[in-house]
Amino acid sequence: MLLSGLNLAVSSVGFVALDAKLAALDGSLKEIKDSVEGIASLLALEERAKLKATLKRLSWLMQHDRSLDTRDQQLLRVVLEVLGPVNEKYRELLPEATAETAMACQEYFALTSLATAICFAELGNTSMARRGLEDDYAFWAEQTRQIALRDLLGKHPERFVAGEFVHEVPLSEVAVWLNFARDESKSEQERIDQLRERVHLTYQEGRESGSRFRIPWPHDRGDAAALKENIEADKRERIPALRGLVARNDVFRGYVDRYVLLDENGITPSELQRKVDALDRKDVVDGYVILQPSQAEQGE
Repeated sequence: MLLSGLNLAVSSVGFVALDAKLAALDGSLKEIKDSVEGIASLLALEERAKLKATLKRLSWLMQHDRSLDTRDQQLLRVVLEVLGPVNEKYRELLPEATAETAMACQEYFALTSLATAICFAELGNTSMARRGLEDDYAFWAEQTRQIALRDLLGKHPERFVAGEFVHEVPLSEVAVWLNFARDESKSEQERIDQLRERVHLTYQEGRESGSRFRIPWPHDRGDAAALKENIEADKRERIPALRGLVARNDVFRGYVDRYVLLDENGITPSELQRKVDALDRKDVVDGYVILQPSQAEQGE
C-alpha cells in the first residue's frame, strides 16, 4: 500500500484535502488566466463554483453532523444534484480541451470523481464507489495519455537525451513518462536505449568536445531563437506537466485500490478509520498501520 500510494484516510479528511487541492488549482489558474487562452472561460464555468461550495459543505458535514439520516440525505443530494452533473461536464470537456486547458480539465474531473466515490462509500454503497472510480480512472487514463503523447512528449521524446536537460530531468524519469503515456511496462534500460536509437550525431569540424544533433520541435522554425523557445517551454511547462500526470496517475490508482479493499470487506471509510483509531499505538510503524489478511483469509 505504501508503494502504490494507497492512503486509507478518513472521509472527512478526504474532503478537506480535495478542497485544499481545488483552492490551489484555482489559485494557479488565476495567475495565468490573462496570458493562457481558454483558462479564463474555464474559471468562469458555473460548475467550478458549485464544486468549490460543495467540497466545503461536505468537509463540514462529515466533521460536525451527528445525525446519520440527515447526513445521508445530504450526501445523496450532493451526488445527484452537484457532483454527478459537474463530473459529466468535465468528462465532456476533456476530450475537446486544448493543450492549454487540458491539464486543468483533468484535475477538475479527478477531483469530482474522488469526491463522488467518498460520498457513495459513506452511504454504504462501496460497490458503486468502486465501479465509478474504476470507470472514471479508465477514462482519465485514456485521455491523459493522449495529452502526454500529443502535447507534452510529442513526436521526439529523444530530445531529453540532450545536454540542455541533464540538470532538469534524469532519463530514468523520462522512461517512467513513456511507460505511462504508452501504457506499457518496459524496463528503464529498454526505454533509454529506445531514446538513444533515435539520436544521430552530426559531425562539426573544429568542435573538440561534445556533439550536436538537431531534433525538430513542433512548429520549429529551424533557427536558434526557436530552439531556445522550445527548450524553455519544455523546462517551464511540459516537464512539470508530465510529472504532474504521473503523480496523479499514482494517486488515482491508489484510490481505486482503496475502494476495492473497502468493497471486498464491506466497510465504509469512516468505519475503517474508527477501527484504525482503536488500534494500540504499538501497532503503528513509522506513522503507518500495515494491514494483512486475516487468518481465515490466509487459510483460504
